[in-house]
Amino acid sequence: VSEGNPITNITFSENGYHIATSTPSTFAVWDLRKQKMIGSVEERVNAAAFDPSASYIAYGVESAIK
Repeated sequence: VSEGNPITNITFSENGYHIATSTPSTFAVWDLRKQKMIGSVEERVNAAAFDPSASYIAYGVESAIK
């Protein structure tokens, strides 16, 4: 995350191993055990949720759920 691109949302997985973060331009998923980003998309994400196993994440953008 860079200055001027603040985190707008954070979602934690139930097991505590992953978080998802949103900025105005990027959505990223992080592995807290390895302390690294494991995936990202260049989209403004409004909301996100992990499934109970933390194997999947659903996220919503202004016009769709992915």
